[in-house]
Amino acid sequence: MTRLRSKGNASAATLYDLLNGYITLSGSIVNRPGTKTEITLPTSTKGLVAHKGKLYTFNHVPAVTSLPDKYIVAVLRHPTDPSIPLEQIHFAATFVGFLYVAAQFTDGNIWHYWLEELDAWSASTDYMIGDRVFPSIKNGYAYKATRPGSPNEAWAAGVERAVDDVVEPTIYNGFKYTVVAVTGTSPTSGSTEPDWPAESGAQVIEYSEGAESTTITSTVVDPDPDIGSIPDGYFPGLAGYGGRLYRTP
Repeated sequence: MTRLRSKGNASAATLYDLLNGYITLSGSIVNRPGTKTEITLPTSTKGLVAHKGKLYTFNHVPAVTSLPDKYIVAVLRHPTDPSIPLEQIHFAATFVGFLYVAAQFTDGNIWHYWLEELDAWSASTDYMIGDRVFPSIKNGYAYKATRPGSPNEAWAAGVERAVDDVVEPTIYNGFKYTVVAVTGTSPTSGSTEPDWPAESGAQVIEYSEGAESTTITSTVVDPDPDIGSIPDGYFPGLAGYGGRLYRTP
């Protein structure tokens, strides 16, 4: 290879520059193996960056593709109009464990993204309020679990209780508790709030006279459990008082 130039036309036997290739003994120019096309990315994707052993490209809409596992199409939605396509990726690199991306859209605006990595939604899974998940097919949005209705009554001391009453702890822990059994002529809540078990299907017994509550842990969630008979020794049996057995959903 030489960049020297003699007078007149350049010699066919010289080479000014060569990128990603090599010259064989016979003088032929051949592409280096590293420049061979491995896959063709969707036409609307922009950019390519390595992150945690994967190669990420970016699109403004979900792309259903048959890419190899090491390729991931991350969705970057325009904040005000999700239909606006990406124009180019100005910057993409790992920052504090996640990808930080500066993306320009075709309307000229540049937006910055920090792509957290969440678990995909899973069927038959308990989610607490505030938990966030991605859909099984990522669409550029994360979804946060919120309360579907109004809060239930907060536990309070000395309140009359009946089967099927629903209460929540005074300090919310993500669970509600349903009264599944009572005893006594006029059962009321005790003077001390129970130690609420934060486990689906668990049970807790409350005593009216203020004795400590007892937790019965169950790993099986039964929507209509057979709690059997409650031994007389569990409760004081005083007139106007009684015990209550709460169960989480």
